Amino acid sequence: MAGHSNPSLRILIGAGSFPDAAAALRLIERLPQLVFSGLGGFLIEDPRTVLACQRPSQRVVLPSGTTRPAPSLSQARLLLQADARAFQHAGGKLAKAVSTGWTFSQGQGDLVTTALHAAQAWDILLMGNRPMHKKIGKVIVLTDNTNVGGIMDTVSKDLCRTYACGHVAFSVDAAPAVPSARAYRFKTLDDCIRTLGRMSGLAVLLDLAHGPVRTAHDLARVLDAARCPVMVFGASRATATLEHSTQIPEPDSAA
Repeated sequence: MAGHSNPSLRILIGAGSFPDAAAALRLIERLPQLVFSGLGGFLIEDPRTVLACQRPSQRVVLPSGTTRPAPSLSQARLLLQADARAFQHAGGKLAKAVSTGWTFSQGQGDLVTTALHAAQAWDILLMGNRPMHKKIGKVIVLTDNTNVGGIMDTVSKDLCRTYACGHVAFSVDAAPAVPSARAYRFKTLDDCIRTLGRMSGLAVLLDLAHGPVRTAHDLARVLDAARCPVMVFGASRATATLEHSTQIPEPDSAA
């Protein structure tokens, strides 16, 4: 990668489980045009999971759509620690492969808000989200207009080239136009998210500092609808109020 013109990036992966984190790690592994100055992993336990485990009659819905009894609290803790070990090992292995540093931490709180707070010292927050479809989907860019530039454009093109997949831009406009094969314009963010939920995505890219997604609440809605990893740019410049004070180590300065 010597002499590459792209800036070096610090990427933090936020996830609630190792399968979600693994989907994000696979994306990073296949971004050969990027130069990394640090990778980090943050495994976040949702307090609602603990509450569910304390209710004997609680059932959980599996990706297949079937249900089963929720694990006990002790079982849930064992699963979380197994996820943490797998996440830490896989991330460290990837960081070594791309010749950069690796930090790892665990926390508890709302997944999106906690991850956003932790990402204030990083260039990109990559929210892990295991894909629901086996078929490789499109790279979907949510933007304030259909023109995407800078590093987000570089990452989008790199993903499309690596995975030989299509690209589509979503934007919110008061006077939406008829969608084309590569651009959708929506009247509201709600319309945008509804359409996103009907698409098969490889990854969703967005910039919190420029919109149309600007808050933790809307980012959570996008993550839920996307069913694939969501790459968040501009988290350190976003004006959304973050409620938690979870700490995570600063990015490793060693490249």
